[in-house]
Amino acid sequence: MASIADYGDYDINTIETIITFLSKTENNGILNNENVGEKIREYLKQESSKGNNAQGSNDAAKINIGIHGATGRLGSLITKQCDDASTPNVTGHKIGRDLQINENCNVIIDVTLPEGTKALIEKLMASGSKIPLIIGTTGDLPMDTIKKYANEVPVAIVPNFSVGIPLVTKLAQAAVKQIPSSWNVEMTETHHTRKLDAPSGTAKKLLNAMSATNAPAVEGKEIPCYALRLGDVFGEHSIHLAGPGERVEITHRATRREVFAIGAVRSAKWITTQPAGLYDGLKKVL
Repeated sequence: MASIADYGDYDINTIETIITFLSKTENNGILNNENVGEKIREYLKQESSKGNNAQGSNDAAKINIGIHGATGRLGSLITKQCDDASTPNVTGHKIGRDLQINENCNVIIDVTLPEGTKALIEKLMASGSKIPLIIGTTGDLPMDTIKKYANEVPVAIVPNFSVGIPLVTKLAQAAVKQIPSSWNVEMTETHHTRKLDAPSGTAKKLLNAMSATNAPAVEGKEIPCYALRLGDVFGEHSIHLAGPGERVEITHRATRREVFAIGAVRSAKWITTQPAGLYDGLKKVL
């Protein structure tokens, strides 16, 4: 029988791997094969490659998300999403009013109020932290503070984490470019009664996106927007385009609040790969 010593100087982990190999193949007569040394070395190479690939994959994908506003309706869902087994290689921790941040934090999702966003960023800048930031907070945001932090850190303002809103934005922009200048363009948005800002941050982004086209139907005009706060509606945004005898409507309706949590985690992963700057959604603006 061949000796382990015949195959070079190995550490204990490698020797254990060789023993595993021998135990698996002995009944197949491998030890009587004159090429056994070559086969063992090939086996070791394969096992080493598996380990390196697995380790590299895990290290590259692991991310620790700090959730500022974790006790709120959306924040609690984001926390749950981070802990969900269906979200691999993601962990989350709550950032409370004391603004204590885990030392392993890779990115922060802020879903509080504008004053909470300001306090968080001031704390980060005072401590010299350069942690990427996703701002899901809406309302009168402290833009001067946000821009200052974004000079050295990637920061994205994302008032709506759903997949469908970017699509609706593109459709609305295309639509106002096509309709005659005589048509009316108006908007409605509906949310639950606990939502404080009106119009919503998403509604403002949609309005700005349509106005930015400078299309004849909207150029020099203020697009009316009507905000409703009803029951427990998750979120609904509709653009209404009307002319003589016909009307076109573009609507996004969220039926599950979980879609926002999934989108928030997706956004957090994305921002960690971006250079410093301010992002409006996925578009760098500063």
